[in-house]
Amino acid sequence: PAEAAARVLAPRGPHVRPAESLIHGDVKSENLFASASGDRVAFYDFQYVGLGLGVCDLAKLFTCSVPMHLLLAEGSDGLDGDSVPMGEGEKALLQRYREKLLSSPGGAAEDAYPWDDFVRHWETALVDWCRFQASWGFWGNTEWLEARVRFILADDSWRRWVKQDLLEAGKHT
Repeated sequence: PAEAAARVLAPRGPHVRPAESLIHGDVKSENLFASASGDRVAFYDFQYVGLGLGVCDLAKLFTCSVPMHLLLAEGSDGLDGDSVPMGEGEKALLQRYREKLLSSPGGAAEDAYPWDDFVRHWETALVDWCRFQASWGFWGNTEWLEARVRFILADDSWRRWVKQDLLEAGKHT
């Protein structure tokens, strides 16, 4: 699954996957400056910039810099088991990001990046980020990341989607 996830996330170009753009590659609070009001943010440390899906940056940001309670179901004070589905907080943050993405100048059209594909890319980015952390060392919301990835890997529909995505990618090469 880790190798398949990496292949799904490999850049294909915006002509094939309109949601692709330049990504930072290492989004975490340590690489961000924010205005006092929080309405403006500047990035630095562009060592890993490249073409990809923004959800890859989000996987790092959510794991390393977003307080875990914001990712869970409302009223939850912790994880409910070793395998957890997407929480209400996580979903709300993703919906807000996607709305901003689609409404930005040059952003992908709604029908060019359906919610279901966005979520599958997100799940795949979490699997890939967990793979990276397993080889480099875990930090941040590790319990949440591992529990989410256990849930994703157990989801037969995710596995079928990955296989289908890789078949489609093969048609474009």
